[in-house]
Amino acid sequence: MTHALPDGHPYDRLVGPFHDTDGLAHSRSVAPETITTAALDDRLVACQLDGGGWVFPVWQFTDAGGARPDVHALWAVLRAGGDRWMCALWLRSPQPELGDRTALDWLNDGRPVDAALDLARAAVLSWAS
Repeated sequence: MTHALPDGHPYDRLVGPFHDTDGLAHSRSVAPETITTAALDDRLVACQLDGGGWVFPVWQFTDAGGARPDVHALWAVLRAGGDRWMCALWLRSPQPELGDRTALDWLNDGRPVDAALDLARAAVLSWAS
């Protein structure tokens, strides 16, 4: 099941679409608590809503439903210095160093993750200053 943020919310357009916890748990045949734990441990790209629920961008998964290692490598670097929404927005924001592609588009084009990882590390350093 996909989940949308409140109508017109800019994060829905920029970061979504999303799975919600129950939908993702059902599709993976696990308990919702397993999905929440994975979110809290940063094993999934997950952002928390104001009401406390979680949403999971669909672009972090392969067509077969598995987690994309390249996306999660970027997530791990970004989460070292940013909150969840900031990190998700960075992944979906055009980067001049990637030819004005987003990091996700860069990866989808079959480009090497190393260039995106370098930019993610630089972003984390800039957030800290």
